[in-house]
This record gives sequence, structure tokens and C-alpha cells, in this order.
Amino acid sequence: MPLYYGIFYGSSAEEWLLERFERGFRDVNDFLACSTSLVAESAESAESVEMRVESRAESTESAEMRVESRAESRVKRRAERRAESRAESRAESRGESRAESRGESRVESRGESRVKSRVESRAKQGAGE
Repeated sequence: MPLYYGIFYGSSAEEWLLERFERGFRDVNDFLACSTSLVAESAESAESVEMRVESRAESTESAEMRVESRAESRVKRRAERRAESRAESRAESRGESRAESRGESRVESRGESRVKSRVESRAKQGAGE
């Protein structure tokens, strides 16, 4: 009777080995073969359990890292919103425009309008040709 026979029909490998022990093995080699296969089977199942535990630990760790990164990004967004609202409230109390409160100068806006007008004039020239 092979070792898997007892396992296949519902009894544990240890019980099957004990039954075999009680009935007697054919010889020492028969006992060694049975016990070796039992040990190998136990080692394989232990390895598979270890691998499952490791994979679960890794997935748990990656999930924790995702949660931490989401929490950090939420904190950053809240801080940015608070800073923007503070800057806007300061600007409103001073009577300044939003652009000025954000640090944009009038010179920069003039430069942007110059660039815009150049692009528009070149587009008109290209369309006229």
C-alpha cells in the first residue's frame, strides 16, 4: 500500500504509518521508504505553508505601503489647500488680486501678453500668405 493511499482515503499519514507499524513492515528498507516519503511530504507541505505565509506578508506589506502613501498624499493636499486659502484670505484682506498673492508680478503678465500677441500676429501672417 503506497503512502498516498491512506491520505487519499481520509486517514492521516501518521495514522497510516502507525497502522503499518502495527501490522509490521516487510523489512527495514520498507520502513525507511515509508518514513522518508512521510518526512518529504511533511517538508513539502511545510514549505508550501511558509511560501503562502511569506506571500501574505508581502501582500500585507505592500498594502500597508499603499495606505501610507495615500495618507501622505492626503496630508500634502490638505496642507496645500490650507496654504492657498491663507494666501487668498491675506490677499483679500489687503485688497490684492489673486495673481499678485501667488507671487506673479505685473511684469510677468505683460511678458505673457507680448508673447501671445506675437504668436497671434505670426498666425495671421501665416494665414494671409
